[in-house]
Amino acid sequence: MKRIKLTQQTDLAAFKQHFERRAGNHVSLEYLAASDVYAYRDSNGLQAGYVIHGASQHRFFDLMGQIGFERIAPLPGAQQDFVEITCMWMEPEVRSFPLRLRFYSSCLYHTFKQRKRFIIGGTRIAAVSDMQRLCLPFTLFEGETENAIASGNWIVYYGTAWTFAKGFSRLLTRESLKLLDGAGKRVASTAN
Repeated sequence: MKRIKLTQQTDLAAFKQHFERRAGNHVSLEYLAASDVYAYRDSNGLQAGYVIHGASQHRFFDLMGQIGFERIAPLPGAQQDFVEITCMWMEPEVRSFPLRLRFYSSCLYHTFKQRKRFIIGGTRIAAVSDMQRLCLPFTLFEGETENAIASGNWIVYYGTAWTFAKGFSRLLTRESLKLLDGAGKRVASTAN
């Protein structure tokens, strides 16, 4: 599977379709065209992807604007100090540990390349939130919304390059231990 940067309108439209089907959220083609869009592709087409957005007009600030900034925790810096990591998705059949390792390492690398003070992300999917909160531990907003992205119980959070790297290393350690524990159980059961 090869990671590619998507720039063609047809590729962005395919990314949009995959993301909206997997996540149940909306993203505009205009937003994707103004962002760095990465995908993993194999002979069957797109299998995973994410968006890094370092310009103005972040999706999550738009979401928070619709909610009303009075309900938001104070921002630690100006909006231009943030890079947004968003629109992450992965097909279930390719969620192996090696691919997830490549995927999240790539996210980390492209986020750091933006050289912004803060990283912002968000989700309305509980399993994703549990994982992402390790990397982006500071909550800006948590609650119900009705908006153009997707209605539901949203969590919007942020972190720094340090918290992202630290959280990623904790995720890597946790996943490695799961693999090792599973291998140890298989070895122990075959020894009996």
